[in-house]
Amino acid sequence: MSAGVPVVTDRKLVVLPPVPPRVVDRAVTIAVGLGTLLASVVAGIAILDPRWGILVVPTIGLAVLVGVAAVSRGALVGFTVLGVLNGIPGLDLEAFAVSGAFRPSDLLIAFLIGALVFWHLTTTSDVAVDRRWQAAIRAWSFVFVGWWLLTFVRSTLFSDIPPLQAALFGRDFLYFGLLVVLLPVAFRRRSDLVVLVAMLGVGATIFALAQTATSLFPQVSAVFDPTLLINETFTNEFEGVTRVYSFMGDVVLLGAVVAGGVAIVAHSRYWRRWSSVLFVILTIGALTQLSRAAYVVLVAGLLLVVAGALFRANEPIAVARRVLPALILVVLLFPVLSLVHPTKTESVSAAQVFATRAESGIEEIQARSGTFGYRYDVQSRMLDVVGNRWPIGLGFWHPDSRYVVGLPVGSIRNTDVGVLNGITTIGAIGTILLYLPLLGAIVFVVRSRLKGSTSDGTILGASGWLFAVVVGSITLVTLFTVQGLLLTSVIIVAAVSLVSRPAEEAGAGT
Repeated sequence: MSAGVPVVTDRKLVVLPPVPPRVVDRAVTIAVGLGTLLASVVAGIAILDPRWGILVVPTIGLAVLVGVAAVSRGALVGFTVLGVLNGIPGLDLEAFAVSGAFRPSDLLIAFLIGALVFWHLTTTSDVAVDRRWQAAIRAWSFVFVGWWLLTFVRSTLFSDIPPLQAALFGRDFLYFGLLVVLLPVAFRRRSDLVVLVAMLGVGATIFALAQTATSLFPQVSAVFDPTLLINETFTNEFEGVTRVYSFMGDVVLLGAVVAGGVAIVAHSRYWRRWSSVLFVILTIGALTQLSRAAYVVLVAGLLLVVAGALFRANEPIAVARRVLPALILVVLLFPVLSLVHPTKTESVSAAQVFATRAESGIEEIQARSGTFGYRYDVQSRMLDVVGNRWPIGLGFWHPDSRYVVGLPVGSIRNTDVGVLNGITTIGAIGTILLYLPLLGAIVFVVRSRLKGSTSDGTILGASGWLFAVVVGSITLVTLFTVQGLLLTSVIIVAAVSLVSRPAEEAGAGT
């Protein structure tokens, strides 16, 4: 058995102990065998007794997850993210959901958490994450999960919420508290991070192209129906343009900010060229979401990327020279989009639709009308319900057990009010705790000097997206849904893992 390998990071020396491959390989082989055996047994029982048929799909899915985990840890994380956000092209996992009994997203996250715990128990080496960060995040997780448990107990004992309903209502916060501290073991190798980035990038690109075709080029449907690649939550129209709602919109915004970071920071012309192409595709996809909050998120993320690149670069002038072509590229998008006429009358261009959507937000704020007026009204009613309990929140009031008259669907959580979803449930204290890993990761990344590697743009892009999520959380629910918090936890840990690695391992010189 070889000795431990010393790795020098820009923070301090981290010694990676040797990995006992035989033990890990044997454990993986046993797990794959058991997963396949379980799937076969359940399928056989279902043939004899149709009542077991409901378990066939989850069991087959479990066997597939075991196989993915055996191939690559990064692949399992990427597959889980795409699956939970229902972003696997051509496969609508939510179609397999059984109300009150089974949701694919919970199965995927439960399996991921189980796999992470398994890897922690069977892997003696650890990822080269800065030890101060590691210690801080473990302490944070202990406090945050403890606050969640306290809120859960309050909900069941003093608000008469059944334990299962209380847990389901606040499970997104619990998942986040566990994943942020467990995920580093999934990225112990650079290849795991490469696979994760590739899977999210491909998924975001396919979704953005299909979304753009659906909204801006309806004539494409005569040849191929792009909605087959989109598992939308629902759709509506704005100015005659189809607007697609999907959790994958967050991944498209993330990809646009990261691609912008690589286009600005990368030394290699190859990476700058192709990341610029990807940036255009994903930016158009982000604009096509027709979400004013998404526009704010995109701008805020890119601004932090530019500021971070200039502030931490060894040669700020060289970075500044790359920012100018990126700005020109953004400006040129609008004349091109003015040539696209997505409506049947062809009287309005795509650029005009985007501009109208952005301007309508200002008008609604001034007049307190439209969606802004609706959000303002809902926020006021939610604050009235919370009252003086805003520091600790009301708890996990599942509407089936605690219906609140005057609130939409009787729930103290609402997809249109962002941060208030935290105030009403885990209170201001819990919400502040929720924000700490994001803010800590942003500071940790931006303060780290660029290493001249291919990962620099990815790191800055990830931090830019995290910053944008914080800014947009006033109305967006990325930080207050199972899907959004899973994606956020993965990006936090991936960014910190990349920063903590030495330049040689991250791919320097390209």
